[in-house]
Amino acid sequence: MYVFITIDTETAIPAPGPDVSFERLISRGIWGECDEGNFGTRYIARVLHEHGLKSVFFVESLHASVFGPRHLEEIVGVVQGHGQEAQLHLHCEWMAYAPKDVFGGRIAANIWELPLDEQAELLAVARNNLIEAGASAVTAYRAGNYGASNDTLLALTRNGIHVDSSYNLNYLAEDCKISVPEKLTGPVKMGDVVEVPVTWFHDGPGHTRALQLCACSLAEMKYVLNAMHAAGAKAAVLVLHSFELLSRDMSRVEKIARARFLGLCKFLADNSDRFETVGFNDVGHWREEALDDNPPAVRSAVTRTALRIGEQVAGNLLYQRGRTA
Repeated sequence: MYVFITIDTETAIPAPGPDVSFERLISRGIWGECDEGNFGTRYIARVLHEHGLKSVFFVESLHASVFGPRHLEEIVGVVQGHGQEAQLHLHCEWMAYAPKDVFGGRIAANIWELPLDEQAELLAVARNNLIEAGASAVTAYRAGNYGASNDTLLALTRNGIHVDSSYNLNYLAEDCKISVPEKLTGPVKMGDVVEVPVTWFHDGPGHTRALQLCACSLAEMKYVLNAMHAAGAKAAVLVLHSFELLSRDMSRVEKIARARFLGLCKFLADNSDRFETVGFNDVGHWREEALDDNPPAVRSAVTRTALRIGEQVAGNLLYQRGRTA
């Protein structure tokens, strides 16, 4: 079974204003710099490489139209220098920071808010930024906030991008506007684009959870991957962010998240005979295949959910204690 470890590589986006320190945003959001060291993009890429794992860093590249290419070039260099894949990520919120002549004064929170032609134009700008920064093959995309629509898939096709991973079930009622006949659990062709959804599972009656590092225990992640493999699923998509190993105030490493990440890497490395970690450039053949794999979503035991809640409660208590120490 293919496993896509995807890292949304981005900074926080503050309210527009004259006092925005982009250098500060980059140091925390991208590089994970804190009092205890650096636990962001460089650390994540290095640990993955040391475990012999392949991953996809969805690198936010629209910011380069506002602040210049220097940081983007460094990010792409680090990602690819560790044998990982750099793909396209775009947060429309950066449009608010640009001079009016750059984006014609347009502002949007999500790309689906723009007409199709303007979506295609914006994607072209972001794609070119990423290519000029040294990205070797830009073939996949994830929308900021998962905020894509069916028109976005058409706009991607116009830009020669044929894989999208913006479908996130838990965002369908809000930012994600990708419309499909049934809930997606596996890759499916939508026109000329292969939609590869973020993996989700049932973690309680009437409740679902995305397979995201900060949202799931290591036991849950292992269980979901094992259950999907046993069911013959084609692929699983895990999510984390470049800053996800830091505490909420980004002052220090989040020990529970770091332990989950290291445990996940060891689990995948130890079970490489069953789980092949890949990038989206490795599955270009999917465009020519009949993809009708939509297996039932995994159901996790309530006891497993309770243990994760207990783990996170303990983590929050330690976080609060650390703040007041």
